[in-house]
Amino acid sequence: MPEDVSSSNSKAKNWPSLSIVVPCYNELDRLEALHKALKSFNEHWSGQIQIILVDDGSLDLSFRKMQALFSEMNPAQIVILHYPDNRGKGYALQFGIKEAQCDYVLTMDADVATSPMMVFKWFEDPAQIEPSTIYIGSREHLNSRIRVPGIRKWSGRLFNLFTRISSGIPYLDTQCGFKWYPRAYARQLFANLITFGWAHDIEILWKARKAHWKIQEMPVDWDHQSNSKIRLLSDGLAMGWEVLQMRIYFWKRSLFKSKIHEKRN
Repeated sequence: MPEDVSSSNSKAKNWPSLSIVVPCYNELDRLEALHKALKSFNEHWSGQIQIILVDDGSLDLSFRKMQALFSEMNPAQIVILHYPDNRGKGYALQFGIKEAQCDYVLTMDADVATSPMMVFKWFEDPAQIEPSTIYIGSREHLNSRIRVPGIRKWSGRLFNLFTRISSGIPYLDTQCGFKWYPRAYARQLFANLITFGWAHDIEILWKARKAHWKIQEMPVDWDHQSNSKIRLLSDGLAMGWEVLQMRIYFWKRSLFKSKIHEKRN
């Protein structure tokens, strides 16, 4: 994990304002680590910061623990959202991004597989941040440092191969939750999601490519968490089915638009 990033000069730099959105579902055992990571990042970041935690209908006491752990923070810096029913990671991100007030949006997973401190490895200086670029973490990047069991690594690679073939998206890792967006892009991409499950990342990237927005793959330090909620077989099949449905939806949509264009001409 990139916790060893020196903050002696990072705090002195003029970092932009940043909203961090974290979807949470039954994260009771992970919240203390999440709190520690976000607190540390907040101490390093000189710009305005907004932390948005979205409880996605947890069945445990996650929401109450969030409120207790983060009560020490400045109320202007923390937003804790909750709704009663589990709607999926994509919906939780959509719900949280609506509340984002800062110039940029960083999404990350509650298990802190990648620490928010990774941002300081992506950008050694604020001037390196391109204001019209989406940066996506990629566990397949040559400079990534990954600690994960072999079966997880290869199943992820197989899924990404299937994704590239079925969706036409060229990126080696679509599913890493660590992503950086200009706020305007994030709001537009998440505004009308049709996929609220694990495959929402593919829809987001497909839309961004369709809009001709620049997407840059970035390295990550990623530690697999032993209590991961992703079930290799059932969730893999579900994600695959979502990808196919999405592909059919957008194909029908583009076909409909082309017919409208032909009638007008």
